[in-house]
Amino acid sequence: MKPDEAAEALGDKFTHALVEAVGITRTDMDEFREKLPGWASAMSNRGMANLIWERLWTNMCARLEGHPEFYIKISGVIHEIHVGLNVVTRLKRHTAENAIQSYPTQGALEFYTQEQDQLPGLESTSLAVGYLWDPELRMIVAPVVSFRDGKDNPIWMMRLDEPAAGVAAIWSPVEPALPGVIVAGDENEVGKETESGA
Repeated sequence: MKPDEAAEALGDKFTHALVEAVGITRTDMDEFREKLPGWASAMSNRGMANLIWERLWTNMCARLEGHPEFYIKISGVIHEIHVGLNVVTRLKRHTAENAIQSYPTQGALEFYTQEQDQLPGLESTSLAVGYLWDPELRMIVAPVVSFRDGKDNPIWMMRLDEPAAGVAAIWSPVEPALPGVIVAGDENEVGKETESGA
């Protein structure tokens, strides 16, 4: 699936909901940091990711519930939003390297592996939707959508920006960040973290 096909399949209602939900979740986290700075600064990366996911899931569902084109599925630890009959999404934190974190259960591995040779009209595409994360600032950067054929094999990732209310979200490609390169003999850079965080 190409980005323009994904944009059409998800539709404006879903992408607006994602942009809005990510923005509200960012505000929720800002409020958490302001009111409980000690808790926020001491929270582990995993704890922070879980809290953000809970807020994002709640904010997305609040915007999509009651609309017949969306089906919100909760089965144990699996939480999915189905868009029409052919697209299934899961909320994920994305890194600048186009990576996502997901415990490698058989179900997760199968979800991100796109099925081949599907019957016409019955095709199903899995997309990871969510947000781009800055690990150094521990901040939400932007809403994103990614298409992968395997959890660790991203085909593309697109950033979504909404210029104004009522205007379709703008999809911009996010090129994967590459590890920094240290030039031999530059001892001032040895041991330092590169700009990409590698």
